[in-house]
Amino acid sequence: MKAPKILINTNYTITAMSRLDRRRLHFAPVSQYYGVLGDSGKSIADVHGGWLLEDNWSKEDWIAFYVTCVQCLHQYLEKGLFRFDDEVLADRQLISAAGGNEDLLNTLKTFIKEVVASGGECTKQQVLDTNLCSSSLDQR
Repeated sequence: MKAPKILINTNYTITAMSRLDRRRLHFAPVSQYYGVLGDSGKSIADVHGGWLLEDNWSKEDWIAFYVTCVQCLHQYLEKGLFRFDDEVLADRQLISAAGGNEDLLNTLKTFIKEVVASGGECTKQQVLDTNLCSSSLDQR
């Protein structure tokens, strides 16, 4: 069984565009809850009262947290890595590559689908006609 050398939990999207990076990265999405929460204009404090992994956790809270961690580790050791649909990761990486501009990302996705549908080739003029250049320049 192949095992990860390190486990990282992050809210940051790790840009893994090369084959070597993708081979070493195992993405396990937990939830988009906090991203959606932030998009709604609410903060974590609005929902939880600022009560995430803070000093005011009781002993029972920490025990429940550690039990969950141990159960997850047990499942991994018993069943190995479970592959997730990386569409969420791919979208996050693309948004990051597009400078956080979702409109530019949607334009890129549409353009790529059109290129694939037309046989996988495009001309310089087709790229210029998609407004990709003007969209990315507008953000500077």
